[in-house]
Amino acid sequence: MAGLNVEIAPVAEPVPLELIKNHLRITTSADDALISGIYMPAARELVEDATALSLVNKGYRQNLDSFPHEPGFFGIGLTSYELAERAGSGRRHKHHQRIKLFRSPLVSVTNITYIGTDQDEHVLLPAPALWAANTEYTLGDERQDSNGNLQQITAINEAEAEEDGTASSGATTPAWNLTPGQTTTDGPALTWTNLRPAYAGDFQVNADDRPPSVFPTYGTVWPDVLHQENAVQIHFVAGFGSDGTAAPARAKLVLMMLVGTWYENRESVTEADLRKIPHHLEDLLGSVRILDFNP
Repeated sequence: MAGLNVEIAPVAEPVPLELIKNHLRITTSADDALISGIYMPAARELVEDATALSLVNKGYRQNLDSFPHEPGFFGIGLTSYELAERAGSGRRHKHHQRIKLFRSPLVSVTNITYIGTDQDEHVLLPAPALWAANTEYTLGDERQDSNGNLQQITAINEAEAEEDGTASSGATTPAWNLTPGQTTTDGPALTWTNLRPAYAGDFQVNADDRPPSVFPTYGTVWPDVLHQENAVQIHFVAGFGSDGTAAPARAKLVLMMLVGTWYENRESVTEADLRKIPHHLEDLLGSVRILDFNP
């Protein structure tokens, strides 16, 4: 079995209250608490469940009963080394060991915890992602530079920052400072601090695909776990920024229309001759829905 829980709630909704009220032509504040406290989060949750998107940044915990291994056998009695030998080529190994995450787009994977066969909890850490040009980053982000060092954003030029606090890296690779504790300027917006040589990590992250996925580093396999429910827990952050500004407009339009429908029709049964607009909201959600969750 697999499940998904929200560990860190969003700090804002993807559509501001004032925009919702403008859409509905509401000029009074009498129903602000109802709209912002019930209708807006309910509409967001519905859209997110229907599309597998996270419209705003949230922390998630994805639970699994075990890690995936090679199809066709269970590896009973085999050591981790023997399992790695069975994994075959890198491509085949990556495909069969991949775990797809239930929300997109992925911001980061914090860690993976699991209950080992020794009945103790263990923690797996991700290999640091590589620095990329023309990419939005936020304060505290960590990336591996071209010299194999771990760099962290310790300052952002406010004049270059977006409304959600993010800022873009430069178009070319900066001249990274090789000394731990020293800084590097990246374009007009970012300042990185050299933390230390980057760690290898226990697993890799593919944040570009939808759905995103995690898989063991090359030449390794997932560890054995205790035979119990939710023995594996993946902790990650997904979303289109802290305020959802970058979320798909189609998804936000559906959210606004749902709020409008609930605001105008507050009972489940009514005498009014209401009719559903054929496939209207379904088409909008279908255009951004993520479907590929097969192993």
